[in-house]
Amino acid sequence: MPDVPDVLDTVTRERLARLIVDQDGPYERTGREIAALFRHAGWPDPVDYDGSYRVPWVDELLASRAGDRNAVERILRRLCDQREYDDPRSATAIREAVNRILNADGLAVAYRDGQNMVIDVTPSAAESAPIAPVELTVDIADFVHDHAMVGLLRSRLDEAATCRENGAYFAAIITVGSLLEGVLHAVVQQREKILAAEGNKGIRTAPTSAPGRGNRDQPNLYSLIDTAHRYGLIKRDAKDFAQVLREYRNFVHPRSQLERNVHPDADLATICWNVAIMTLNDLGASHFPPRGADSHSDGSQSSR
Repeated sequence: MPDVPDVLDTVTRERLARLIVDQDGPYERTGREIAALFRHAGWPDPVDYDGSYRVPWVDELLASRAGDRNAVERILRRLCDQREYDDPRSATAIREAVNRILNADGLAVAYRDGQNMVIDVTPSAAESAPIAPVELTVDIADFVHDHAMVGLLRSRLDEAATCRENGAYFAAIITVGSLLEGVLHAVVQQREKILAAEGNKGIRTAPTSAPGRGNRDQPNLYSLIDTAHRYGLIKRDAKDFAQVLREYRNFVHPRSQLERNVHPDADLATICWNVAIMTLNDLGASHFPPRGADSHSDGSQSSR
């Protein structure tokens, strides 16, 4: 009986395993969550996490069915299924990342008629389609009412875009984190002023920084993220991403990055950018209308 050729190249399979795990990324999965993903996909073999390193374990799972196109298609479709994510838009970002990985093997996951399907493509055509950055559909001034802060945040937005577009992926992620912190601080303060004015004294404001660290008058990033989600300003996926991004901020110190072995690439930088921009778009949709003179802001919003 002739050998059945592998559906995916070895390198493609390893990259796919890293994406499924997404260690330290916005969509990181625990071992149990990975096992659940494979079960949801209808993987033909029993899947139970054995406690080993996740990426090699996933690679072994994929390798065990290397020549089974039906099994490979099942996990690819489920990985890109919006039911695996709190925000359906996250499935789009993952599908784009998956297709970047599959390009060289002449495969792609397409969303048609309400479902994912694996199709054959010509590698050259597929390789010319990088992950598309999400477009900012709101003006930061729509939900941040301080003129000076709006200008500063727009500058951070442009810096992050410039870094991402020119291959400075780590700098892009750090700058996006800085942008998100500034935006969340502004909108949380605004929301609490409105709640106070309306007499909602029972709602707690964001706690201050951890004892002994930072300015006690400034909420820390963790509390900003949590409070913004509690107030309904950001969705669950945005909250989860922002908490991961908080960890990336520590990698501004080379020793931390070396210890965690983190090496951001174009895909990760664009995914981080996309989720951050989706968060800004969510804020634009959920903000309270500006009040008074502060609601008017001049200057144009970055188009990136």
